[in-house]
Amino acid sequence: MKKLSILLGLFILLISGCAIVENEDKKDEKFFSGITLDDGRIVHATFSVKYENNYLFDLLSDNTLKVEDFLAKLELVSTRNDGGSKLYKYNKDMSFSGIGEYYVLNCNSVDNVKDIFIAQDEENLGDLCSIHYNDLDGITMEIKEGTLSNKGLSVVITDLSDRDNIYGVDYFVEKYQDSSWKKLDSKIDMVFNSVGLKKNENNVLDFDINWLSYYGRLKPGKYRLVKNTTTAGEGIKHFITVEFNIK
Repeated sequence: MKKLSILLGLFILLISGCAIVENEDKKDEKFFSGITLDDGRIVHATFSVKYENNYLFDLLSDNTLKVEDFLAKLELVSTRNDGGSKLYKYNKDMSFSGIGEYYVLNCNSVDNVKDIFIAQDEENLGDLCSIHYNDLDGITMEIKEGTLSNKGLSVVITDLSDRDNIYGVDYFVEKYQDSSWKKLDSKIDMVFNSVGLKKNENNVLDFDINWLSYYGRLKPGKYRLVKNTTTAGEGIKHFITVEFNIK
């Protein structure tokens, strides 16, 4: 009887241990950029959701299933006070997609974030619809002396953080007017190569930027250049800025 009790205790411990590990994994979900829709929005999902719902992403990627039709079948949980982002929930009892439950955040924020994020744990969808400006310690961006003109500039990013940051070649420019920053309208679609760069052994990166084809020659005023960084699986883009004046 004593042996039976010990075995039963070990069995309960193993079950409990598995449950704890599963919970921890769930709260530490990592995002990846899943698919890009025809309108430019990106559907980000955690690995756990993707593996359980692979055919859903196949349907979305080949346009067999419209994302609006997909969202319409979900349960609306809440509408956020950020311009209109909405949180949905999929329950496996809906028998529509996949075998597990998950949450879907459809961003439509005042920060102009339009992407879609899918995760098992609602907590991992916290503030993904917001733009995070200059919120990372140890990262600065400066303009190289003598490079600023009304058609471009060169910048140096110094990254002394303990994060494994990835930087793209994309950027945008904002102008300060009416007491706030306004994103400039581009003359053509801003298309950039999908490249992920990291700081060198001296903790710096250099970027030469010519915006002539996108914005033309900038008129006199106060501007700022905006670039972003993130870490693999984070899901959040952190934007870093440097201000400049065109005379």
